[in-house]
Amino acid sequence: MPASISPELAAVFERNEQDSEYKQRVIITLEENSSADVSAMQGVKIVNRMQSMPIIVAEIDANGLKALANDPAIKRVEPDGEMQALPE
Repeated sequence: MPASISPELAAVFERNEQDSEYKQRVIITLEENSSADVSAMQGVKIVNRMQSMPIIVAEIDANGLKALANDPAIKRVEPDGEMQALPE
């Protein structure tokens, strides 16, 4: 099954489709027990790899988004962003 691309991420790339240099920092979730070699994909630059979870933080361009979307070893791709704690 192809990866799930977040609607927000797809919209950002669609808005910037004329800019061939546009890149976005993303969180990539791999399918369980995946052996995907994300670093070999064109348009994907790994920033960080979680050791205990199947998660990779990467910078991607439009080619990288297409490669990730079509790889069955990729579960989800979503924008990376700041997280804030909710007040108790």
